[in-house]
Amino acid sequence: MDYQTGQAYSYPPPPPPPSDPMENFMQNYGSSIFFKRWGATVVDFLFLIGFGITLLLIPDSFFGIAIFAFILFVLLYYVLLEGLTGYTVGKLLFRIRAVREDGRAPGFVKGIIRAALRIVDTNPFLMGALPAGICVLATRKKQRLGDMIANTYVLNARDVLPAGKKFPAGLTLASVGAIVVSIALAVASIAIASKTPGSIIGPSERETFLSLNGEFQVTADDSWSVQNDLNDEADLSIANLYEEKYLIVLSERKSDFDAGYTLDDFSALVEESFAGGDALPVLSKAADIGGYEANQFEYEEDVDGYDVTYLVTAIETEEHFHQVVAWTLTEEFQELKEELLDVTASFKPAASE
Repeated sequence: MDYQTGQAYSYPPPPPPPSDPMENFMQNYGSSIFFKRWGATVVDFLFLIGFGITLLLIPDSFFGIAIFAFILFVLLYYVLLEGLTGYTVGKLLFRIRAVREDGRAPGFVKGIIRAALRIVDTNPFLMGALPAGICVLATRKKQRLGDMIANTYVLNARDVLPAGKKFPAGLTLASVGAIVVSIALAVASIAIASKTPGSIIGPSERETFLSLNGEFQVTADDSWSVQNDLNDEADLSIANLYEEKYLIVLSERKSDFDAGYTLDDFSALVEESFAGGDALPVLSKAADIGGYEANQFEYEEDVDGYDVTYLVTAIETEEHFHQVVAWTLTEEFQELKEELLDVTASFKPAASE
């Protein structure tokens, strides 16, 4: 109060509380940060795909392990590189950085959270990373789901650099170099794989598979491998698990049957063993299975809710009767039938019986 005039002093109103600095940044950015993040995501995807194409050089038998290793590499790319530095190759190129609220890199734990949530919100195979785009556009702090849970943000790199420092041009050059290496690696891998037997897109090699006793063999391309758990009584078991095609050979010595027992008798016995389903009539009777007489028929069966079609061949050699059983899903049978016939026809004794 002014005691001379008797009037109360008028004080200016208190200043408004400071606004959230992150919201200020995002308001200033507008939609530009969305397009930078989208561009960085695309670059990262193409960069990783460039390395992923090297899987074309992996033989089919190791493809599952290679896929697991590549997924692990992708996760570590985001957990270690982005988590500990705030950058990825794409973010370096677009000069943006993932940070905590204090402006430092997210760190290992937050990096794990951000990487794990990418499976949901920035997965290009899941709605084309649409969930992340919607979140960034709809939230006040331009955060995707992984940001919100980890409490992280993506800012222009210049806004989190120490005062007076500029974004190092060398980092941009490094990102460009990484992209060039990735593209070169992809091109080289495709070129090599197309000429490499055993690779996914390369020519196949024929491989011979011997029975457990070494007395007979079949030949298939190198996408097949020995699988001894298909049948406990089989003398030879091979499969291509990824394409769901299988083949086993069961052999019986002629001395275990009555004198005069014929191939037709054995074929009838084999057909009876499949009596639970709908065995088709004998389709052929030829002497082109390793040079030996053979009877062949098809058989369909429901196995645990799946329709399976078997190609069954009864073969007589000097001292044995054999049944060669090849099968796949009924819906795939017509497409794979020629290959199953080819592998079956490759059956022959490994040496004179």
